[in-house]
Amino acid sequence: MKKSSIYKWFAILLCLILIYPGGITLNSIKAIAATYGTVTATSLNIRSGPGTNYDKVQVNGSFAYLKKGEKFTIISKKDGWYKISFTFSGKKAEGYVMDDFIKVANSSSTATKPAPTPTPTPAAGGSTNQTTADFKLAASVMATNLNVRQKPSTTSTKVTSIIKNQKVTVLNEVIAGTEKWYRISFKVSNKTKTGYVLSDFVKLTLPASIKAAVNSKTKVKLRTGAGDSYKYLTTSKGTAITLSNKKAVTITQEVTDGKGKKWFKVSFTVSGVKYSGYILGSQILLTGTASTPTPKPTATPTPKPTATPKPTATPTPKPTTTPTPTPTPTDNSDDDTPDVLSDEEFEERMDEEGFPESYKPYLRDLHETYPTWVFKAFQTGLDWDTVIEKESKLGVNLISNGKGTEWKSLETGAYNWSTDSFIPFDGSTWVTPSKAGLEYYIDPRNFLNEKSIFQYELLTYQSEYQNVTGVEGILYNTPLYNCTYSYEDEEGETAERTYSETFMDAAEYSGVSPYHLASRAKQEVVTGTSTLSSSVSGTVDGLEGYYNFYNIGAYNSTATGGAVANGLKYAKNGTTNQELNAQYLIPWDNPYDSIVGGAYIIGSNYIKRGQDTTYLQKFNVTDTSTYSHQYMSNIEAPNAEAKKTFAAYDVMSEIPIAFSIPVYENMPDEPCPVPETAYNPNNWLKTLKVDGYSLTPTFDLKKDQEYSIIVESDVEEINVTATTVSKKSSIEGTGCIPLDEGNNEIRITVTAENGDVREYLIHAVKEETEE
Repeated sequence: MKKSSIYKWFAILLCLILIYPGGITLNSIKAIAATYGTVTATSLNIRSGPGTNYDKVQVNGSFAYLKKGEKFTIISKKDGWYKISFTFSGKKAEGYVMDDFIKVANSSSTATKPAPTPTPTPAAGGSTNQTTADFKLAASVMATNLNVRQKPSTTSTKVTSIIKNQKVTVLNEVIAGTEKWYRISFKVSNKTKTGYVLSDFVKLTLPASIKAAVNSKTKVKLRTGAGDSYKYLTTSKGTAITLSNKKAVTITQEVTDGKGKKWFKVSFTVSGVKYSGYILGSQILLTGTASTPTPKPTATPTPKPTATPKPTATPTPKPTTTPTPTPTPTDNSDDDTPDVLSDEEFEERMDEEGFPESYKPYLRDLHETYPTWVFKAFQTGLDWDTVIEKESKLGVNLISNGKGTEWKSLETGAYNWSTDSFIPFDGSTWVTPSKAGLEYYIDPRNFLNEKSIFQYELLTYQSEYQNVTGVEGILYNTPLYNCTYSYEDEEGETAERTYSETFMDAAEYSGVSPYHLASRAKQEVVTGTSTLSSSVSGTVDGLEGYYNFYNIGAYNSTATGGAVANGLKYAKNGTTNQELNAQYLIPWDNPYDSIVGGAYIIGSNYIKRGQDTTYLQKFNVTDTSTYSHQYMSNIEAPNAEAKKTFAAYDVMSEIPIAFSIPVYENMPDEPCPVPETAYNPNNWLKTLKVDGYSLTPTFDLKKDQEYSIIVESDVEEINVTATTVSKKSSIEGTGCIPLDEGNNEIRITVTAENGDVREYLIHAVKEETEE
């Protein structure tokens, strides 16, 4: 390059420095070569622009997101946001994610993280717009982990992070560019702290109404509902209503739409007429006044809204009222946001709940790792030995025949000694558990660890943290994941819905946790990463067009089609009570009605009866239908389902989850141990013969008896043969046996695999020789 060219570019650079006295920083926009990031948040939304006011990115009709640990390529950085390239549902796309939740790894040592740009002080002439007066409004955190900043900027120093449902007080608001920040106060270890958080992740606890004002340089149109797809609010003549900056309004409700945008429902008066409508949260100031106008921001164009298809109305279930989730009998707290208890407070809480000392070591360990989890003692009032006796009834509880001998019952009716086989009670593989095996699985102390404890999770719908993202996490790696289906609604219109949205609708209708519903459907009908049971195919011969996602009524039988056919007949006909069928949305001639209506049955038949944990649905130790009305037979099922739930909750470990743990009267001092290894005890003979002779009495393997034969005087020996019932046992005493005159006692000894010995006695009486 010529020197003149170098001087020319140098002169241009000096001019730019003069134009931008603060210097040209890399923080405003920075290209990053050969860089990738890893998500550190539970679930991270992807926006179409660098701000929470931008729409979520959609891929194949579903909102894209990244899960904890997923990697992607970073393209550039702008104002605390990374522009990224990622893959979602098998398709590549681009979008923006907040840098707070990203761990960056650079392949180039020169790619260093830029120093944060100081956030301008809210003042006239600055780029931040702040309210003029403080106020105090109660609120709670909606994000799993929410960073608190020293100043209202994503590049400002982080003070700390606070968890979902933590109570905070909103002191005032700041509009920074296109983002609204709340200045909050909150307590950490009994000390009050303050800082700034993005308002999108905080839900106000509004009084009946609160005064506010429009905050916009241009007139604002209102919507008839909380979302961009709703029509604009109009006068009786059809003219769109617009509100000017500082127009006084009254807030009556706060709503977050499906795209994560916050809206306020407001009431106001125009020309003497009172109206109510919805306005974006960023266009409202709660104090009713706005500060000095904000100068025109540098060229960050307002993104053009992504064309969102008009949502098809979700069919309203036939019942006119949605059942309210029944409070669990073990959760009497008026505050559904748990406190993070100190060790001393936690000890007091365990004593208040009445947990025995043998439970406490396990609960202490869990509390240390998951301080937001809540442990309730479900005091059954039942005697331990009585519980074991009642649950030991044949056919009530089952275990896989593939388990070791120690896990299976040898009691009468449970084991057939004559065939060396355990008697099945369901199909050919489910048999009666041993008493020791039953005790192990009923004893809650054996499962107070981070995975198995989820069999005691309360299964009522908890809207404060259960959402579509969590459902998708449960459905991940199944054919239901991120999948949309079509069906005909009650008005005869074609509607579309994702399975995750449907499980959320089912939760609203039934009061049952959507995570539990998705997990149950996953176990019942998912047969592989890309395959489903025929019970949800809609193509079973003679029962075409019917679906049963929970296999309700799918009892085992030897009739044609077996359990699947029985379940689909239930989907078609339901019960003989037409009122119940209406509540259950029967017939289930589409996936929507099957998932939503079936959820109502699960809620009504189990959870609302007090069987509100997976454990109680297996071992019904409630005071309603005690020891019966048990959904599952397999004693290992609650633990197996708990581990699957934990895998789905793996990234939700910091949210408040309530557990209801049974406590029995007169329990053993120590947890019931895993049954000691046992071996086959069968030492029976299947056949016993003496060549050329008949035994008296006739051989009967089911009876303990002695046998005899009479042998001629000239017979020197006899040949005894025998076979065992069990191939694992051994025989001694057979073969050619020499005989003496008179009574010869022949003992055949059978030794079982476990060492137990059984003897069979044959009296071979040899006739005396005649002189």
